[in-house]
Parts: sequence; C-alpha cells; structure tokens
Amino acid sequence: MDRPTLLLLIVQAALAVTGLGLLNRQVFPSMRLGRQPELMADVWVPLAVVLPMLFLAGRVDMTVRGVGWVPVGGPVCAGILALGAATMAARGASKEVGVDHRALACWAGAGLVLLMLGAAHDLTVWTGQCVFALAAVLLWMNTPPLPHSARPAPAGRSTAAGPWMAGVFLCAVGQGVAGLLITGSASAISAAMMVGYAAAAGAGAAALGGPAWAVRIGGWSAAIGMLLGVGLISLLRLAPQALAVAVFPQARMRVEVAHSFGAYALEGMLLLLLPAAAMAAVRLPQRSRWLFGAGMIVLGAAVAGWRVAYM
Repeated sequence: MDRPTLLLLIVQAALAVTGLGLLNRQVFPSMRLGRQPELMADVWVPLAVVLPMLFLAGRVDMTVRGVGWVPVGGPVCAGILALGAATMAARGASKEVGVDHRALACWAGAGLVLLMLGAAHDLTVWTGQCVFALAAVLLWMNTPPLPHSARPAPAGRSTAAGPWMAGVFLCAVGQGVAGLLITGSASAISAAMMVGYAAAAGAGAAALGGPAWAVRIGGWSAAIGMLLGVGLISLLRLAPQALAVAVFPQARMRVEVAHSFGAYALEGMLLLLLPAAAMAAVRLPQRSRWLFGAGMIVLGAAVAGWRVAYM
C-alpha cells in the first residue's frame, strides 16, 4: 500500500470517528427532546450515514459487481445491523414496532424494486431515473410540515441537533471523497469502514436515542440509500450523454447503464423481509429478542464481510 492511499484511509477513518462523535454527543441525545425528531430519524440521519457509500456510484462502470455493491447493497446491510442493535437495546414488553405501516410498506417496496432489478439483471437509464425519483418522493413524504405554532423552540439540546448535522454531513462528504480516490485492494478497506460507520451510527441511535428511533433510521437508511445508489448510478451515466446530445444533436444515447444486478438478489430479499423482522422482534420475549437481534447483527456483518472480501 503506497503512502497516498494510507493517508486517504487515515483521513477517512478520522472523519468517520468525528462524524460518529457528533451524532452520539449532539444529535442522538437531542432526539428524545426535539420538536421534530422524526425529521432527523427519517431524513437527515439516514442520508448522513449512507452518503459515503453513495459516492462510490461514481466508480461503477458497466457492472455493479465489486465496488458497485457498496452503493447498492451497503445500505441494506447497514439497515440490518441497525435493526439488530435496536432489537438488542429494547427493554420491556412493548408490542409497538416504532414505525407506522406506511414506512414498513415503503421498506418492503424498496426490496421488491431491488428484486425486480435482479430479475431484469440490467439497469437502463429510464429505470434508473424512475428509481431516483422514487427515492426523492420518499424523502419528500418523510419531511414533516413546519409547525404552525408561533412559540419559539425550547432552548437546549432540542435546538442543537440541526447545526451539528451540518458537521456530520461535511464529515460524510469527506469520507465519500476519500473513498472515491482510493483504488486497488485498499478499496475493500475503505468500503468496510463505510459500512462500519453506518453500523456504529445505528448502534449509537439505539443506545442514546432509543430503539424505536434506531429502527426508523435503519429502515430508511436501507430503503432510501439503496434507491439513491441505483438512481445515482443511472444519473452519472445519463448526465454526460445528455450534455453530448445538447452539444451534438446527432449523438446517440446509450440506454444501458449497468448489468449484474442479479448478483444482489440476497440483499433484495433481506430488504423485503426487513419490515417482517422489525414486527417479529417486538413480539418476542426479552431473551429471545436479544438472541434475535444478535443473529441479525451476525447476518448483516457476514453478508457485508463476504461482499467486501470479493470486491
């Protein structure tokens, strides 16, 4: 490993630790007190934890095998690990999963999209843009309306999360840029750090924010992250072609974007079953729930480790 690559890995690791520190010290504790914690759990935190992985969509050529797993399957493994951590952290005998059925249906729908892509095996420009639009619609649906009350927000931690999230996003962007610049065998190390960062964020949310918020963060990270990853792969192929057509009208568009999506049928099935796992976990007794959560963590880590090892 040469010196520039080692330096990039160190920078990525430092940014990951900094981002996790901001999340654990400033963002997750404030979710218990904030006026709109659902905005953090359903939009901003999921985007922040999968953002480094999405940068590697720029490394995808004509196949999603290898490094292409990171923006497609990486968010799914991150969601499984977050759900496992939330299940292990849950206490009591509550039968509420912590999210409504609309969210569970959206997560399962995202898994169905990945399974359909696997059946088609190939991604076209039009399919990719539909997937990207679907991710944008989910983000819009998850954004709550501004409160109509004229009363100022309470002081303290409830107002501190927003500014600190900007720092988390900057760290996530830095991680993504570093990972994009890392090539060769070190790409696997970089990808493992990205998935580990997302998994640690899910565990921190379960311990500091509460298991219910960790379930929401994990589920939306998996669904929206995967949809954005597929959409970005298509968008990065469409943008230069659209520019070429605008400059040279006689230029031809290539509708094929990438193939080999059938290799990720396992991730599609896991995402499809993620809502069922979330509902089943809350109905288990405490000891069985802990074992179920540990099993999910082992499963998510095993799938991620297997994929990263063959990048």
